[in-house]
Amino acid sequence: MLDPYTLDPTWKAAHVGSFYVFTAKYFPYAFGAAYHLGMRLCRLPITSPLYLANRKAARKLGEYLQENRYDVIAMTHFYAAEMVTYLRRKGYDLPPTVFIGTDYTCTPFTMETQCDKYVIPAEDLRDEYIKQGAKSEQLFPYGIPVSRAFEPEEADKPELKRRLGLNPDKRCVIVAGGSMGAGNMKRLVKRLTVYGREKTDTQFVIICGTNKKLQKVLTDMTDSNDAFKIIGYTDRMSGYMAAADVFVTKPGGLSSTEAAVTGVPMIHMPSIPGCETRNLRYFESHGMSLSLKGRSIEDALDRLENGRECREMIRNQHRFISSSAIMTAKRYRDMNIQIFGKAKCFDTKKAERYFKERRIKFQSIDLLSKGMSKGEFNSVSAAVGGYEKLIDTSSKAYKDSTLQYLAYEDDKIEKLLENPAMFKTPIVRNGRQATVGYCPDVWKTWE
Repeated sequence: MLDPYTLDPTWKAAHVGSFYVFTAKYFPYAFGAAYHLGMRLCRLPITSPLYLANRKAARKLGEYLQENRYDVIAMTHFYAAEMVTYLRRKGYDLPPTVFIGTDYTCTPFTMETQCDKYVIPAEDLRDEYIKQGAKSEQLFPYGIPVSRAFEPEEADKPELKRRLGLNPDKRCVIVAGGSMGAGNMKRLVKRLTVYGREKTDTQFVIICGTNKKLQKVLTDMTDSNDAFKIIGYTDRMSGYMAAADVFVTKPGGLSSTEAAVTGVPMIHMPSIPGCETRNLRYFESHGMSLSLKGRSIEDALDRLENGRECREMIRNQHRFISSSAIMTAKRYRDMNIQIFGKAKCFDTKKAERYFKERRIKFQSIDLLSKGMSKGEFNSVSAAVGGYEKLIDTSSKAYKDSTLQYLAYEDDKIEKLLENPAMFKTPIVRNGRQATVGYCPDVWKTWE
């Protein structure tokens, strides 16, 4: 896992990444206003200021990627996708790129990026991505990848509670605020202490993460109350979630997905305006959580004492957030195929049909409208044995051009990239492998 901002120690680059977290944490309404403004601006044919701001860090990332070769670049934030897009436009030879959406919405400016594949959280988000400019064949609704540790355990809850030093006979409520804080946790815990006096069969675990100041404050508040356990950062989050009878959390995409994969009744705290609002709306509308918007924590906890309602919520979680959210290498095996072709090319259509029939996902690229980047061209050219193999010498575009009369190779390549109608098609790319024309015998070896 690489944080691209660590590659450039300058103030400007470092603060592009930290500004997002700082604003969301300390100025949530300003963050929400910026988010909604971004939603409006992304519909316009303009370049976002975020793309422009990330160019500096992108240059350092480009140097790093030239020195360290990878088979795939996977990104979970569109800032990194903006950097990769910049590098691709500048002609860097990059491996296949995959953007992994970690919120149940298409965040502003995501689709101004140029990644090969977009892994999205759910099938019913496909239209939202397409409205922002994504192509259907680029979208893979595999879910948000989570650790296998969050798969449901075989042991019963009393046993899981014992492992964590909890009372196996009491209802367990886990409260976690996420890495950027949890709003007014002090006020929430204060109300839970009152609630706990009436519900003596309930115990509470409050997870503060890396916020040591919050941990100390809450520890002092509940020091004499045996029903409360206040902890900081833990590497046993999956264990606590599995032991929980109710999980109270912010509507972050990843934490909510982890809870849904685990299968635990969920209460969402008030969200940071923006993507968390969309997450909350998605989960509540699909019957996978209760929101504290317009509802007290006491009412929500009482409602989830109903076993039937809890079971229905868990059923909905398993229905809409399948175990496919768990990342496996097999899941991404067939995500490298690109078909560069022309709409009226018969062999291009045959190539697309070949991969469709075998249910192999591919990205279809219209050469006449999209062209081919310099980096893609260099990679394909090296794979097929030279740029000459890519030229359709029988095409009208070639005959009408001056390509054959140019003396220098660089000039010929530049002319070819300027007029993609001269390309022989289809050009089928699989990572560092490539073919020109209809080549099923070669493609068989890729399966």
